[in-house]
Amino acid sequence: MHMALYAFLVCMPLLGWLVVSAKGKPVPFVGALWHHYVMRDDTLLHMLPGVSDSLGADVVRSLPRA
Repeated sequence: MHMALYAFLVCMPLLGWLVVSAKGKPVPFVGALWHHYVMRDDTLLHMLPGVSDSLGADVVRSLPRA
């Protein structure tokens, strides 16, 4: 039973990404992660409403950057 739960937890986001990509729509959160980890700008902060002036901004800024 636990293995089914883990499989579900892994497969659902992947299936969602696959369906959105198949429809030709962009996946905005993936782009935000690209900007956060590669471009190293604050696009992720701009995408999350109400985060730029709160504790959430500190959490996003504390994400590791490779």
